[in-house]
Amino acid sequence: MPNTYTPNLNLPKPGTGDTGWKEEADACADMIDALGNLQSFVVPYTGQAQDEELFFQRKFDQDVTIKKIEISSRDAPVGSAITIDCTLDGAEQTKIATLAAGAAYQSTTLTPFNVTTQLFGLKIKSVGSTSPGGELAITVHYQPKAIATI
Repeated sequence: MPNTYTPNLNLPKPGTGDTGWKEEADACADMIDALGNLQSFVVPYTGQAQDEELFFQRKFDQDVTIKKIEISSRDAPVGSAITIDCTLDGAEQTKIATLAAGAAYQSTTLTPFNVTTQLFGLKIKSVGSTSPGGELAITVHYQPKAIATI
């Protein structure tokens, strides 16, 4: 039987006919694969949120898929939400994370998108209408690209 592969890191798992190796390797491959599922980093934003500000850019050292963004605020927006868009090489991607008016925390699961050689960034697209909000911590969750099949 041909090998199957784990979903995150693309680790080989023995086919059903290879019972000796299958018993030893399956559980280990599943645990290692789970470790590669999701990683994250936090971007601090100090001061009051500024509409249309591109405030963060970085390159990844490998291909990744961006999956989720969480926004926490010490100073919640009032009147309307803070929205943050992801950018690639400065171009907006319409992958919007939202912090609702009056909220101190909100998580947004994005339609996953890939970042390869581009410069990944974050841009504030809207701020609170009465009070913009600020003192943010933005957590970006991503998954590294699977290891090439052996």
